[in-house]
Amino acid sequence: MIFRLANMCLWFCLLAALLSGMAVHAKSVPVEDLKAILQAEDELRFDDVLISLLTSDNGSVRERAALAAGRIGDKAALPYLEKLLFSGPPTDAPMAAFAIGEVESIEGADSILRILNENLAPDDVRAAAIEAAGKIAAANANEPKAVELANAILLNLDFENIREGGRDREVVLAGLTAVLRARPKNAEKAIGVFLTDRDPIIRTDAANAITRLGSKSWRDILLGMLRRDSEPTARANAARALGTFPEPDVINELLASAEGDSDSRVRVSALGSLGRLSDKNSGERILKRAETLFAVYRKSKFRRPSETNELLVIASALGSIYKDTPDARAVDFLKRFSAAEKRGSVEIETALARVSPNSYASTPLPPETEWKSLSAIAGGFSAASRSEKISDESKAAIRNRLLERIKAVNSGNEKPGMSFGDVLSAFAGFKSDGFENLIRPSLKSDDEYLRATAASLFETPSAENMASLIEAFNFGAKDKSPDAQLAAIDTASKLYSKLPETGKALPQFEGMLQEAAKSADYLVVRKAIAVARDAGIALDIERESVGFEFPGSGRVVRRDYAKVARRTKARALVTTEKGKFVIELFPRDAPLTVENFISLAKSGYFNGLEIHRVVPNFVVQDGDPRGDGNGGPGWQIRCEINRLSYERGMVGMALSGKDTGGSQWFITHSRQPHLDGGYTIFGRIDDSGMKVVDRLVRRDVIKRIKIIE
Repeated sequence: MIFRLANMCLWFCLLAALLSGMAVHAKSVPVEDLKAILQAEDELRFDDVLISLLTSDNGSVRERAALAAGRIGDKAALPYLEKLLFSGPPTDAPMAAFAIGEVESIEGADSILRILNENLAPDDVRAAAIEAAGKIAAANANEPKAVELANAILLNLDFENIREGGRDREVVLAGLTAVLRARPKNAEKAIGVFLTDRDPIIRTDAANAITRLGSKSWRDILLGMLRRDSEPTARANAARALGTFPEPDVINELLASAEGDSDSRVRVSALGSLGRLSDKNSGERILKRAETLFAVYRKSKFRRPSETNELLVIASALGSIYKDTPDARAVDFLKRFSAAEKRGSVEIETALARVSPNSYASTPLPPETEWKSLSAIAGGFSAASRSEKISDESKAAIRNRLLERIKAVNSGNEKPGMSFGDVLSAFAGFKSDGFENLIRPSLKSDDEYLRATAASLFETPSAENMASLIEAFNFGAKDKSPDAQLAAIDTASKLYSKLPETGKALPQFEGMLQEAAKSADYLVVRKAIAVARDAGIALDIERESVGFEFPGSGRVVRRDYAKVARRTKARALVTTEKGKFVIELFPRDAPLTVENFISLAKSGYFNGLEIHRVVPNFVVQDGDPRGDGNGGPGWQIRCEINRLSYERGMVGMALSGKDTGGSQWFITHSRQPHLDGGYTIFGRIDDSGMKVVDRLVRRDVIKRIKIIE
């Protein structure tokens, strides 16, 4: 595989074609065409309608139809996309390559390899092809072609490193993210050379890739970035990457950043690395920082102090640093912080349990009505029970306390609250004999999310457990969410794979998969097909696809596609306890997602909801009416993956798997390239608004969202 430079004639030809194509792409997509495209996407339907649009005289229509073909994911679209890639106007090629990657079929690998190995394509096409290579390789990791794709990604990064006339930013950024998906061997060397790039975004992404690969290379360069880089996100990612180096000078630099960096994203990243390094000598300085910040927290004018985010990271770090060494000062701080948080933060409870597991074992379980505290303490009990220093007596005390609560619920003396699933999970961790018999009653709970949790906890491959899971699957047929059915199928398949060959003649299991394949919910259908394929079970369906023959879903809201197609702009004014910010919505890039968000907002759905998740230097997440991360509106919407990137302030849809969006949405604190191409981006918040977002913490309230069209 040799890189070749195109001759001047070829480039002039390409330029001429590009200029001629620009006029074509200047046209917009007619409403009727866009309406047809949106409906095909929503129904996961690649047919003659889209095929005709892929050959339209309007370049914008072709481009939008290509994106739809990728989103639908039917490999039948590949020949048409490949024709656009190699035979259409040059302006069609980037989207065609991107769409081939979205299909994720290994049958699209050869066309992507042709682009990457010959290196004759323009940079925007190569960038899209590199992104596609990463997606196809990740989706087909066991295929030989996946290795070829991974190597092609590295070759293109190497070329950019030595390229005369300077690197192409988009190609490099696409390559750094694709490496995280394809995981080629020797990736660290190809990535590390970009840590010193003049472009701060390239440096930031290179450090992110080094961190996510778990690399133990480039120590000195990362130290230099942490000390001197002018870009805060580059410093933050360098701090994260340094969490694998236990040397004193690294620890000192991390402490200096944790104590004094002007950007909170750098401070929390440094604290996270100090927690992973678990150096006892750093504990005193972190405790000093904790006391200083806690004093500010106590004086805050806000109901939920903004300092909470950083203090929770400090708590987690202390839990690691003082693990099984009950330092009095650390325990005292954690107890005071726990009391201030009303025992409702799992990070603090887990830290207390790790530092002093035997003492934590005496913690009483709050009533089910105090579900946030119960959930946090159940998490603490799980951490304490895993400690090497916990006594048998303390371990038994925790187990018995959990068992007492489970029996009370199973007998009907208490109602299962929002966090009863966390109690079951904590108890299951003890692997007690017969623990599955105690979990079994929850498979018939009215709470579908509790049923999903219970189903996921079964581990013993027995006919009785298989029968219970199949019953739970049938019980979940009328749920608003497919979570319980999906969990039942997933766990049943794992137990089935562990059964002896003589026990695998289970017609009930095959019957469950046959029934699942006929479901009105395409997510259940997709799961059934994948499980049946792995188990060697033939399903009574015409084609083993991933839902394309099952366009409808009883849990999917139907939209007025013409109305959606006509929308060109909209904003959302979000009012919180900490101030207001505006989301600029992207109806052209994610029309159905924007329509879903607008409909929910206009109905008042988001008004009064608590923010249920904040991960400092990552995301703020809202939109769950339950408040525990499991809730939704009772339907799912399709993913609308687009070519936007997760910069700071981007708004995306939260998922529990492909095409599972509903009402939960998130905002990124900083650039998160590994989310690109996996989660729908449907809006953006400007720098002014992000000052408000940065102050938000878990359990802050979204007072209202007003739509401005």
